[in-house]
Amino acid sequence: MKKIESGAITYYLRSSVLGDVVNELDQYGQKQRGYVYREGEVLAKQESGQVLWNHDDPSGTSSQWSNSSGSTTSRVEMDPLGTQVDENGGFSGGGFSANPIGFYGDSTNMGGVVLPAVPGRHATAF
Repeated sequence: MKKIESGAITYYLRSSVLGDVVNELDQYGQKQRGYVYREGEVLAKQESGQVLWNHDDPSGTSSQWSNSSGSTTSRVEMDPLGTQVDENGGFSGGGFSANPIGFYGDSTNMGGVVLPAVPGRHATAF
């Protein structure tokens, strides 16, 4: 399979035995990434000369990659609906504003319904 994104060409080599992508190649045929699977799940990937290990949460709400020394190289957190809410520890991706308490959504509306502002009228919903 071939993908062109921002002018860069990537070829995905799929294993006929596994049914999954095992290598990614650049437009010159140079290996960019290789994947190792266990029971249909990505166990590890090789990129930039190092092996990274995948640590997916069984619930599917978080994913983390670590290097051979055990240091976390990347992390993604998802809400129960599959929307990305955090990446690498900074609640700032996907249109979310920085939030030091880790609240997902509008921290000024702690669970209430947001009503439109009407001049001269104040409303609170719980």
